[in-house]
Amino acid sequence: MKLTKLAVALSVTLAASSAALAEITIGVSLSATGPAAMLGIPEKNAFTLMPAEIGGEKVRLIVLDDATDPTLGTKNARRFVSEDKVDVLIGSSGTPATAAIAEVAHESRTPLVTMSPVALPADRNEWVFRAPQQNGVMAGALIDHMKARGVKTLGFIGFSDAYGEDWLNAVTKQAGAAGIKLGPVERYNRTDTSVTGQVLKLTAAKPDAILVVGSGSPAALPQTALSERGYKGQIYQTHAVTGQAFLNVAGKAAEGTIIPVGPVVVVDQLPDSHPSKGAGQTFVKKYEAQFGAGSFSSFAGYAADAFRVIEAAVPAALAKARPGTPEFRAALRNAIESNKEVVGVHGVFNMTPRTISASTRVRACWCASRTAPTSWSRSKPAARTKEKGGDAMNEEIIRDIDRMFAEPDLVIEHRANGERILRSGIPLPDGYARCVGDWLEHWARVQPDELFLAERNAAGEWDRLSYGEARRRVVAIATWLLGQNLSAERPVVVLSDNSIEHALLALAAMHVGVPVSPISPGNSLMSKDFGKLRGNIELLRPGVIYADPVERFRAAIDAVADLHDGVVVSGSRSAPQPGTLPMAAIEAHGDEAAVMAAFARLTPDTIAKFLFTSGSVGTPKAVINTQRMMCSNQESKALLWPFLAQNRPVMCEWLPWSHTFGGNHDFNLILRWGGTLYIDDGKPTPALLEKTLRNLREISPTLYFSVPRAYDMLVPHLRDDAVLRESFFRRLQVILYAGAALPQHLWADLEELSEATIGVRVPMVSSWGSTETAPLATDCHFQAIRSGVIGVPIPGTELKLVPSHDKLEVRVRGPNVFPGYWKQPDLTEKSFDDEGFYMIGDAVEFVDAERPERGLVYDGRVGEDFKLLTGTWVHVGSLRVAGIDAMSPIAQDIVVTGHNRDEIGFLIFPNVPECRHMCPHLPPDADIVDLLLNPAIRSRVAQGLAAMMKKGGGSSTYPTRAILMAEPPSPEAGEITDKGYINQRMVLTRRADLVEFLHADVLDKTVITVHAAV
Repeated sequence: MKLTKLAVALSVTLAASSAALAEITIGVSLSATGPAAMLGIPEKNAFTLMPAEIGGEKVRLIVLDDATDPTLGTKNARRFVSEDKVDVLIGSSGTPATAAIAEVAHESRTPLVTMSPVALPADRNEWVFRAPQQNGVMAGALIDHMKARGVKTLGFIGFSDAYGEDWLNAVTKQAGAAGIKLGPVERYNRTDTSVTGQVLKLTAAKPDAILVVGSGSPAALPQTALSERGYKGQIYQTHAVTGQAFLNVAGKAAEGTIIPVGPVVVVDQLPDSHPSKGAGQTFVKKYEAQFGAGSFSSFAGYAADAFRVIEAAVPAALAKARPGTPEFRAALRNAIESNKEVVGVHGVFNMTPRTISASTRVRACWCASRTAPTSWSRSKPAARTKEKGGDAMNEEIIRDIDRMFAEPDLVIEHRANGERILRSGIPLPDGYARCVGDWLEHWARVQPDELFLAERNAAGEWDRLSYGEARRRVVAIATWLLGQNLSAERPVVVLSDNSIEHALLALAAMHVGVPVSPISPGNSLMSKDFGKLRGNIELLRPGVIYADPVERFRAAIDAVADLHDGVVVSGSRSAPQPGTLPMAAIEAHGDEAAVMAAFARLTPDTIAKFLFTSGSVGTPKAVINTQRMMCSNQESKALLWPFLAQNRPVMCEWLPWSHTFGGNHDFNLILRWGGTLYIDDGKPTPALLEKTLRNLREISPTLYFSVPRAYDMLVPHLRDDAVLRESFFRRLQVILYAGAALPQHLWADLEELSEATIGVRVPMVSSWGSTETAPLATDCHFQAIRSGVIGVPIPGTELKLVPSHDKLEVRVRGPNVFPGYWKQPDLTEKSFDDEGFYMIGDAVEFVDAERPERGLVYDGRVGEDFKLLTGTWVHVGSLRVAGIDAMSPIAQDIVVTGHNRDEIGFLIFPNVPECRHMCPHLPPDADIVDLLLNPAIRSRVAQGLAAMMKKGGGSSTYPTRAILMAEPPSPEAGEITDKGYINQRMVLTRRADLVEFLHADVLDKTVITVHAAV
């Protein structure tokens, strides 16, 4: 075998056992993409070299890619047995997908030959045979090698799945018998992008050697991390990394690694008497003639051996039955079990019931040292050198921004027409999660007892839900949903706020391919005519409507009763109501098989949600959100925020799940990383803020995501309440704001408070996107130089910057972009340009045109800007932020006026607590009008107006007049969304009389002018 870098490997003759699936119609599921592609690609190549006939019968090979995804493996296997009527299965490349396929083999009584040494429960082995060496055999070879080198302590880091656990069990047993102390034991996921935390624990313990149990390119991750941390002990890997691809990924870090391998890897160095030498040399020569010198991999050999095991058994099976029948499948299974002296490239197969064993055991250690660029060589184990390992850090919470975030990597394409295409230089890999349910399945299996969700009950205590219990209840609810004739045409609608039951119902619906539509509670509770809600329900025609407590939503439910024929489900906090079904009733029974069959049918393009736009721009529309949109978003986040793999996120937040920020970005981030979400029953309103403060005094989050309005209300309490401040910052790693720019004074306040409390400034970042982008399109994964920076495009997403007047309109294309608006094809067509970019209607600019990697800044809506009578454009977004900052701390939000007028005006919504703080001589309950007419408040506004005029560069850059609004923005009227975003257009429409009043030729005394200030 031809290789280009130095490495060391052990060769172990094959001691294989029950293995994958084969036939005369043979269905092969392998991982040509995803984390195990390093294994699957050579296996796929190998199948192109297999003979076209066996025993005089033609062979039909059907090869499908499962993308290293157990769910896709299940889907492929079910297709093979139900549609293709295969006689035998082969697959898959990795253990989790193989285990999934084995379930189908067991259910359908179809023989399976695996290319992975999967360990299965005893009752699932009858139809399964393994081509590769058993993990226990390979572990024994490594333990023997360790004993010979005097290893006394062994660290372990392996996949947190069946492959990793099987190896850990084998090593634990054999290391103990050999007098080798095992520990620390660390785990990681196949999709992780960093293992820094685990490696720090390993190097701190300074074991003599470390065993890495992974496969494909993910196995190189701990290897390179150990090298970077200066670990000098011996590193061992498993036979799942044998090949040039691993060496290419690991680079210099692979030097000196010990790997157990089958004889085909060093086939030219085998003695002529070795039974596999001839078969191995013939196959390697044939493979490299087709795919290039040095291209052969041991994984191609496993594919060849899987086929050979089947090929040897077919004649006996043909003597008993014809292909395509259950009798032939049974005969083939029995014939495989009876195989004797079947020569493969990895050894000689001699089958016994429930076992495949090689004719030769491990006779010696085979070491592959790449002393020459063209071969692995047999050598004796080198003398072991003890050196000091890398230093370990004691901190548990990562706050080093260089370790937290990926380095910005921006690629810009310039076009002759002035347009620019921006994309990330970090590629979005194939093989990320197929659906959000995959994450629930994973964590329920890996950490069933860990806390997933918590919420306050009526007594004020926290009700808690673990991942295992969540999965159990999801299956039960999904079972009921399957009986309700639901589909995209009859989805599930949720009317009420965030809650554990809300989450379970949504997850259950998505688990079986039924879209869920959480609708803003304001549409039900803050409307007199229920116009918006009726529009929502008429468009969706739901089959299930959930509300809790249902009596609170009774009027709304009655108002839409004529628009649907669905079942109304009442939450557990509801009193008994006629015409409703209690939540407990739909959780009464679970049919695991039915639910998982529906789950297996999901694809990345399955509709997961209908999310209604907030109404901040135009009329609300039902945005189709697919599984691909949400999963690609979280995969991008994983690449940009690798620290999440080390520190499980803990959040305490109120952001509504009826909107993409809370429901997609935040909830899915928790689910993706197995974190914990405390559902905050408070909100950034005077009436509900105290609940948020109470929760944050008890819960110390690692991440805090919210909107600028919430930070504006939170900061004064952080300043004055030491208990709140200590709890809030104790574990905090990131503060994220979105939806609007954070005024610079709040940025400065939060930095000052965090530094005073924990000694460091917590990074403050933002992002940008919309309901139509699920939601991320850009991400600020670096320390911005000021507030308002929205970052750079996320991996896989492209931005098109189109000059528009004196702005840059931004458009978006990528896997995160929606396919359209539900039942609105005309609107969908108008939303995309001729290159497929979504025309979101926003504008951006560069923080620093000379340093584009410093990111973009949101520059308002293209459509919300206006011209003065002078013909000069007014940029509303940037002017609003500048005004809030200039009038800090009393301006909570601002609406900009002046369209087709001579001057700009401000409608200022005050921060009432800060205003009262500035007027200590007034009674605490002074009337709001008296408060806003107080000279101290009016003077502060006038100072801000004057400062903006002095700083401005013309009449389009500063206001000349302002009014303080005694009436806060009305959620019922749509002036503010339930996320806290101001709706400029709705305020200007609803308060048109005040706009005229503000711009009257003769000003009222309540109008504050800049002229008076200067």
